[in-house]
Amino acid sequence: MVHSFEFYKALCLRSNNYTRWIRETVFEIGKENVEFFPASENVAGRTIRFRLRYYFDLEFAIGLCLVAKRKEALQLRQFLIDSK
Repeated sequence: MVHSFEFYKALCLRSNNYTRWIRETVFEIGKENVEFFPASENVAGRTIRFRLRYYFDLEFAIGLCLVAKRKEALQLRQFLIDSK
């Protein structure tokens, strides 16, 4: 399993677009409770509200690396494949 926020940071994407990336990429491509799973950890944001994080299935994370179209994503993809 791969933690969504750590994965996002490893892709070197803009940190303020995380929620939009989850909504527009992960939710569109994957299936909840099959390829990605809600994490029980809540992280306090700038406001009092909490943000829900996710865990990605390893195969789903490898697929997301191809969608990202960044050299960091290709390096991360190779790392995930080697870690299998």
